[in-house]
This record gives sequence, C-alpha cells and structure tokens, in this order.
Amino acid sequence: MSQPNQEYEREGQALAIINSGAVAAMTRGEIDSQIATAKQYPRSLARVKDEAKSLACMDPATAFSCWYTVPRGGKNIEGPSVRLAEIMASAWGNLRYGARVIDEDDHFITVQGFAHDLEKNHAVTFEIRRRITYKDGRKYNDDMIAITSNAASAIALRNCIFRVVPRALVNVILTDARACAAGSIKNLEESRGNIVKYFGEKKIEKGRILAVVGRASIDDITINDVLILRNLAESIKNGDIAFDEAFPREPVKMPVAIGEVPNEPAPEPAAKKGRPRKAAPTPEPAQPGEHTEEADESGPIPPARDMAEWAQQGLPK
Repeated sequence: MSQPNQEYEREGQALAIINSGAVAAMTRGEIDSQIATAKQYPRSLARVKDEAKSLACMDPATAFSCWYTVPRGGKNIEGPSVRLAEIMASAWGNLRYGARVIDEDDHFITVQGFAHDLEKNHAVTFEIRRRITYKDGRKYNDDMIAITSNAASAIALRNCIFRVVPRALVNVILTDARACAAGSIKNLEESRGNIVKYFGEKKIEKGRILAVVGRASIDDITINDVLILRNLAESIKNGDIAFDEAFPREPVKMPVAIGEVPNEPAPEPAAKKGRPRKAAPTPEPAQPGEHTEEADESGPIPPARDMAEWAQQGLPK
C-alpha cells in the first residue's frame, strides 16, 4: 500500500515531496538507536546528583533561578522552575524532550510537551492551554501570541521532565539551591537596602514590596523575605510573571481570623424626604458554565512592556 505524500511549496514552486511513511520510519529508527545507546551507557544516580548540584549551585544567580515564586490569594506559592527542569534533564541524561504547538484558535492556544526516558522507555506528554485574547475579546498580536506560546511550552516541558525525573531527586537539588542562595546573603541589612533600591528604580513603592512579604517595615524583612523578593525579581526578568502580578497595586483582602469580629459597615445616610427612589435590580447569579468577568482573571497576564530593560540590568546582591 502506497504511503501519502506531503508537498511543500513556496512562492508557487515546489520545494520537496516527502513520503510520510518514510519520515515515520526514519524517526522510529532514530529512537531505536538512541534507546540502544542508552542501554549501553546507563546513568549513575550518584553522578546525576553531583552534576545537578554543581550546575544549580554554580553561582547565586543560577541558584535563585531554580525555583519560582507567584503571589496568589495573599500567599507566595513556590515550586521548581523551568531552569531547574533544564538542569535536571541535562544531568539525568538519556532523555528526549521538547514541546510543540498542537492547536490554535481565535481564543486559545494549546501546547504539548513530551519527555521520553530512553533508558527505561518511559514517555510522558503534558498539554497546556492558554488564552490569547484580552478581557475585551481582542486577540493578541503576533508577538504576544509568540510570547504566550513560549511560556506555555516552557511550563509543559517543565511538567513533563518532573514526571520523568524522580521528584525525590528534584527536591534534594532544590534544597541545595535554596541553601546556596541563602548563603550568598552575607549582610542582611545591606541586602534589604539593595532589594528595596532595585525595585524602587522600577517604580515599585515600598508599600507594595512590604505587602508581598507581609511585613510592616523594611527593618522587619528577614532572610527568607529577601529570598522571595530576589526570586520574584528573577521571575520577572525571565518573563515568568508580570510587574502588577508580582506586586499588586491593590492590597489583598485577607480572610477574617477565627474569633475576630469583622468591621461593621458604616451606617447609611438618612434618606431625604420626597418621592422614594426605585431600587436597582439585583443581578442574577451566573449559571454553571456561564462566562463571567471573574473568569477572565485566570487568563495569562501579558508580560511587562519594559521586560527588555530588566533583562539588560543585573539583579541586586
């Protein structure tokens, strides 16, 4: 049975005619050859651990890039970053991995990441879906779509690698990276001043900085707070998070503690004499599955416009 052919053209001229069956056979042959090589040269867990630690702790900047920090609901959520996934994949060895866009429509883009442990013949795929429209329904331009697809590809790739490389090993290297980053802070007072000055040059007020770490004054900032702020700076520099997402302009409303009496609302002013006003209609609650404005908050936040400026400047010590 003949295989279907795929013809590629440019400016009306045919460039090549490729038999899809031949491409599949070539790909299968490459994978089989890589699996045979991986079996011939198996990995050593001790060597993997030593190499990963050496790369993660190469310098403070690399150590700070090994985990991400994202403020969510008044808390700082942390986890292993894309940079650590790249380090672990390099040290793990005998691994095929990558990411590709598999679908794009007028509202969303879907990216698929994959990782294949050639030595154990264990393969994992992971899909990420990201919105490519603003809240008013306008579609991103080509540059923003490319940035969104790159960010989604990095996340999909990270998730696949961390499903192939044992998480126990990842946690060990992440702990070493955090210790290396904390050890780079020699003078707490100086580090406080540097981080506040650094964000101040980016038009981030002290109040927004203190709100992220939950401190009342600059003198209350601890070493762990400095680590969080330094990691936020690294995440912004890499394009993982935007300015307003890292430092919200409006204070986050924290939940009321148990036993705490919430503030009573201020009394309404006395109504003036005369014809009573007609009460405004009460909006009906949204039905399950109905689109609401709050649903847009879960979409990706476009990176800051001056991201290039951040990339050109160094981070505070």
